[in-house]
Amino acid sequence: MNKYWKLYSERPKLIGFINALFINIVICFIAVCIYSSCILRYTDNTFMMRDGKELKFNKKDLPLDCFYLKDVPKLYVTAYEEMRVKINFEVSVDLFSKCVPWIFNKEPTYAPNGTVLIRMYESDNDFYGAFALVRYLDSGLILSSQIYINKGFKGDLLLKLMLHEMLHSIGLEHDNSRYSIMNATVTDYANEITYQDIISLYKAYSK
Repeated sequence: MNKYWKLYSERPKLIGFINALFINIVICFIAVCIYSSCILRYTDNTFMMRDGKELKFNKKDLPLDCFYLKDVPKLYVTAYEEMRVKINFEVSVDLFSKCVPWIFNKEPTYAPNGTVLIRMYESDNDFYGAFALVRYLDSGLILSSQIYINKGFKGDLLLKLMLHEMLHSIGLEHDNSRYSIMNATVTDYANEITYQDIISLYKAYSK
């Protein structure tokens, strides 16, 4: 009798343990799903492709010189600097140099070879807010890049746009992962460079 009573009295503890175990399993599953989304790229190609060739800078061009035109707000230059430090640190390669003002009177049609140029544009109806133009050879070698950002951005949105376009400027393609900063749509979820992108950038640009 005592044995059965003991088993009955401990049954709620057993049920509680099973429930807690089930909840922990569910939490771990969700965490793994989110974690894998932050690691893996949801598109086939890490780098932009043209005629079957990946678009990349020559390693000899690194770190890339950066220039900004006189109408670029100081806030945007600060955002570039913050994201430059982030990219260089996470990839463990000096990809970008500090950005300095364009000192010549005539604005360049395109960025000089081995450089990134930041410039402004105004459009009330532009959907993207920012974009990057990459100048490249048929071999896939990137000669230079230009980052265009619309006026009026600030805060986290500006940082995300700058990070997104800087990664485009060195060849990264869009990613369908909602957590990747390379998602075509900048959202609250898209914050970080995926681990796969970091590894790919390191392999492509480490000397």
